[in-house]
Amino acid sequence: LPAGRVLALPGGYPLAITPTPTIEKSFSPALIELSGGTATSVMRIIVENNSGTNISDVEFSDLFPTSPSQMVWESTFSNSCGGTLTDELGAALVAGSSTGIELTGGAILSAIPSTCTIEVDVSVTASGSYYNTTSGAISSANAVVGPVSDTAELIAHLSPPTASKSFANTGFQVNNPNRLTITLSNENTDAITSMGFTDTYPANMVNAAAPNITNTCGGTVTAAAGVGMLSITGGT
Repeated sequence: LPAGRVLALPGGYPLAITPTPTIEKSFSPALIELSGGTATSVMRIIVENNSGTNISDVEFSDLFPTSPSQMVWESTFSNSCGGTLTDELGAALVAGSSTGIELTGGAILSAIPSTCTIEVDVSVTASGSYYNTTSGAISSANAVVGPVSDTAELIAHLSPPTASKSFANTGFQVNNPNRLTITLSNENTDAITSMGFTDTYPANMVNAAAPNITNTCGGTVTAAAGVGMLSITGGT
């Protein structure tokens, strides 16, 4: 039935159709990089008042995803919905520990914009995709739970490895081999796989006739004799 319609029931009793609040959610940024084993993003929840009148007692909950790692609340960035924001069990929020949020006693005016917004900082500790949906909302205008939000996706990826390089001897002699060492470092708590890079040498520098390759990175190293580059694929 169309929102806002008032129908006449048998006996002359009116029936008013009041639409429930709707919720839209997102992450900003939606692509984050783990640094020191942790990455953070802002979870944004927008609640829209569709009733055409001021509403109060707005209530909804959001249970954070548990995979690839448990997402946790870090801080509340902003809350224009008012009311009380707690964890999903109604207890006080604890940074780095709370695994969901719940709003009770919120209010939204009917005047445009007829929305309120909650923004909280959340963190994760593993790379991968996190999918999150907020429950439907209720309010003073309608005790029937409204539709759940759209499903928002947060993608966390590992920090890239860092590289350093050095030569055994700082001075070169023509046609006299010099040992090149490239060291890769992983600052993540998870292993980096399928790692690869290419090192193109300056002009007139080539691999020795016997490159004498050693490799602790795994994968496949290519450094052909007489060629001015080396590369690795599939490293860990």
